Amino acid sequence: MSSDELIRLKTEFRSRLISTIDALNSRQKQVYDLKINQQLKVLEPILNATHVFCFLSVNHEVDTHEFIDWLINQGKNVSIPKIIKGEMLAARFPGWQNLISGKFGIREPEQINIISSPVDVCITPGTGFSPCGGRLGLGQGYYDRWFLENMATFKIAPAYELQVVDDLPVENHDIPVDLIVTEKRILRP
Repeated sequence: MSSDELIRLKTEFRSRLISTIDALNSRQKQVYDLKINQQLKVLEPILNATHVFCFLSVNHEVDTHEFIDWLINQGKNVSIPKIIKGEMLAARFPGWQNLISGKFGIREPEQINIISSPVDVCITPGTGFSPCGGRLGLGQGYYDRWFLENMATFKIAPAYELQVVDDLPVENHDIPVDLIVTEKRILRP
């Protein structure tokens, strides 16, 4: 398959998966988010973690806001993405009131307080996942590049069951996740 064909296929998958997620009614999404977050909170890698790097959910993603509050209440060091000059960095979570709208309308810290300590767990977003850990993001490559330059002991993806597909188009540079947590199961590729 040519590079152009793979890019087209990935774009089609993203569009189809996002449309399927958007078709969930708000009550279904809330129930699924609750189940997924409950499962995240009992995972050994998260319970044992000192530093968790977690995305701030938007739109079609599993809601991570309550989970971030829980991490803070558990005494975890929490960092979130901050995009600077096209690079994603792990910035200390400053509290909800100290966030601004960043790239793509995703909230990020207003002040730059980059954390250089090792990350125990990275809570990783994605549009689609394969049972073997393959991950299809939004196509910008931020997380794949971040994984290449930063050590994260565990890469955990919260996702809706409908996001897990057998024939996900991935490339060699697409870095897989270690665990996928859905409302129905935990996949350990």
